[in-house]
Amino acid sequence: MQRLRSMIAVAAPIAVLGSIACTISGSIDLFPKIDVAREDFSLSASADGINAMRIEWENGSITVRIDDTATEITAEGEKVVRAGDEDDSTQGLTEFAVTLDVDESDSDKLVLSLRLSPEHVAGNFTADVEVVLPGGVDLDIDTENGAVVVVGNTAETAIDLQNGEVDVSEQVGDTTIDIKNGSIVVDSLAGSVDVEVNNGDITVTARPIGDESLIARADLGDIDLLVPPDTSADLTLDTDFGSVDVTLSEFVVTDLNTGPFSVTATINGGGVEITANVDLGAISFGSL
Repeated sequence: MQRLRSMIAVAAPIAVLGSIACTISGSIDLFPKIDVAREDFSLSASADGINAMRIEWENGSITVRIDDTATEITAEGEKVVRAGDEDDSTQGLTEFAVTLDVDESDSDKLVLSLRLSPEHVAGNFTADVEVVLPGGVDLDIDTENGAVVVVGNTAETAIDLQNGEVDVSEQVGDTTIDIKNGSIVVDSLAGSVDVEVNNGDITVTARPIGDESLIARADLGDIDLLVPPDTSADLTLDTDFGSVDVTLSEFVVTDLNTGPFSVTATINGGGVEITANVDLGAISFGSL
């Protein structure tokens, strides 16, 4: 890695028994040297009898896709350590491990984990992973930092993230997402959706029916919700400070109540609970 150096010249006239001038010059490193070490990993386990998977991660992106023909659950990716010198970065690779094991208390569940040794060297570590699951496996992801993408899951999906973006698409099954900072995008084909973000925006396209629900909450951010025009629901939208924009022309609407920061209505006779709440931000609702 090239090092950026800045030459700083300082001219200082010094008077000694008359007029004598000298120039002091030198160099300063603006950025310390960073060494990067990388290592690929590839893990697999039989999918026979497995109906749930938990991913315990810390730093790095997670991508999960579904292959209905898969007989194995696979996890492939790259570990990266950035440290002050080559010895530390290389040693760092040995001090955090990626494992794929059957859960100790539930033989029907696999656990994919990123584990950092308590004695790890100073430095920054990340690991990006792509997981392939067969259909019908409940997915539970708990991670700190990084993007999470789930495509085509046909079972429950639950995600708990501190910082990053979540994108769940082609989802068939209940979806639960809780993040602190970032954004949430969900395209749900079936099942309930319950999403919450402290600081960020939420965009949900959902098709809830029966006793399913669509619930979205944000402390600071905007919420956009879309459902099919034949959705039967009880609608409650409110923001403490912001706007509520609804397009209801595609629905049969009764019991419509509007206020400066809220809208409630019964659409198509009522049924599904659709609720959105924001402390500071805008809410929009309409039909697909």
